[in-house]
Amino acid sequence: MVMSWQMFGVSSEKSSEKIIESIFNDPYISASTISLIHSWPLFCKLFADYDIAMPIQISENQLKEIAELLDCGMICFYHRENKELEYYPDPFKQYDVDEEAWGEVMDKVEENYQDYLRFEPMSGTDAFRVMEDFVATIPSQHIQYALMQVLSRRKPFQGFNHLLLQYPHLREQWFVYKSDQYIKFVREQIEEKD
Repeated sequence: MVMSWQMFGVSSEKSSEKIIESIFNDPYISASTISLIHSWPLFCKLFADYDIAMPIQISENQLKEIAELLDCGMICFYHRENKELEYYPDPFKQYDVDEEAWGEVMDKVEENYQDYLRFEPMSGTDAFRVMEDFVATIPSQHIQYALMQVLSRRKPFQGFNHLLLQYPHLREQWFVYKSDQYIKFVREQIEEKD
């Protein structure tokens, strides 16, 4: 969004003196802002030509979709202008990425990279921490202990998912918990980019 004189409640048809007077008399313009204005060219640069970045606004459905795609090992790209979502497998984590199937999307994003917000999946450390946090919420100490034992062994992700197959009610709770944590993770990425 480009700031214009209309944002300050003045018409661009007014003389420069009238514009300055209107803005200086505006009670919502702070004294520190006015003190920055030393000359008319600087004034124009600050208020007429300055492109202000709008806050990132992603719908709840898209937020959830991004979280689900990241959980599946995708890298997501949200277009700032048209709000479209593009994604493809992370080529550094998935060695069998089919360039032919994903090439068009990868090229599209690469050609206009500055127009997109990039969302990365959780690191292994963060994903492991989510599993540990979930285990801490389980009321049964017996199950909690069994899951902690699995997390302390080789291939903890595989063992964790395998053990949860024995507890279908907990498995469902895990999916809800993990989804909530991924949505929170995406929100944090948005806040960092905002």
